[in-house]
Amino acid sequence: LAVFHRDQIKQRLPTILRATLLASGVAALLSGWALWYQFTGPGQVHQPLQTSGDFVTDPLAFFIPTANQLLAPSFLVGISQHFRGNLSEWNAYLGLPLIGVLFWAIWRWWTVRLVKIVTVTAVVITLLSFGPYVVLRGHQFPIRLPWLITEHIPVLKDLLPSRLMTYVYLLAGVLVAYVISQLAPASRVARWRVGIIAATVALFLMPALPRPTAELPPGTNVPNQVAQELSAGGVVLPSPYTTNDHPDAMLIQAREDFAFTLPGGYAYAPNLPPVALPSALAILDDPASTHLWQDTLATSANRNQAIRLLQQAHVQTIVVLAGPYAHEFQVFWTSLLGVAPTTYDGVAMWTHVQ
Repeated sequence: LAVFHRDQIKQRLPTILRATLLASGVAALLSGWALWYQFTGPGQVHQPLQTSGDFVTDPLAFFIPTANQLLAPSFLVGISQHFRGNLSEWNAYLGLPLIGVLFWAIWRWWTVRLVKIVTVTAVVITLLSFGPYVVLRGHQFPIRLPWLITEHIPVLKDLLPSRLMTYVYLLAGVLVAYVISQLAPASRVARWRVGIIAATVALFLMPALPRPTAELPPGTNVPNQVAQELSAGGVVLPSPYTTNDHPDAMLIQAREDFAFTLPGGYAYAPNLPPVALPSALAILDDPASTHLWQDTLATSANRNQAIRLLQQAHVQTIVVLAGPYAHEFQVFWTSLLGVAPTTYDGVAMWTHVQ
């Protein structure tokens, strides 16, 4: 606004300052306490929260629909599967009809100051949403982009560039609204044309119904006897260890209204991955650690060290969830603890571990 209205800055500066002070006061009143706790309270995380370049906008995403769209041919959805991030973060899709309307509006009304401001702002935000490097169909190219400078700026370095597209949608809406305001007084035939174009744009943006869902992992289906034991509370160690790759236990915990505690989880905390390195207990309870299990059971010193890991985490219950490594986990824990588990429909459980 300042760039396109340089001649009015001096005249409007007092109004801008008053509005800024008022907005700052309201923001401080509503969110100041939360921000203060976030930046000064306990459990702060100072390491980068996300890997740079993981959640970025792919230029193809503007044209290629994902499984989120109603009109999404399978061959196009296959292309979108290569985008960085995940389905919930693929939010750059505008569709060819809307893109056509926007380009036509920019060409038709470029001399209008509102159109210039909205267009330039949208282009800048879109460029930032691409992230630090150009990524096309999931492949990163060594072409640096403006977002790269944020990697050394506190707070900004943890933003997800792809989410900036939310503001591009808002700006696109402003342009569409301006187009409608200009064409509304036109002839009846012209209004019909506008209606047909609007319906086409809406059809391409229509979300898939029903919404895309994922089935719960089989390990979350625990027998009632296991659920009753878990609802008693305490620290429960699931096998495999709870991470973003093995979320079954977190889903069970939520279903049981968080009656029990997990030593791990998918959360950004100072003592948990991806912020911290996996703990010794997490490594021991990983399906990829079968070679470590043999070493652990080989000597009494190693056995005692593994038992101490359980004690340090205050583990009271161990549950081997259904999965491809369930048998291996059951054999290992039985050998380490020297006690056979109680088994309910294939789910092995050790209680009173301490």
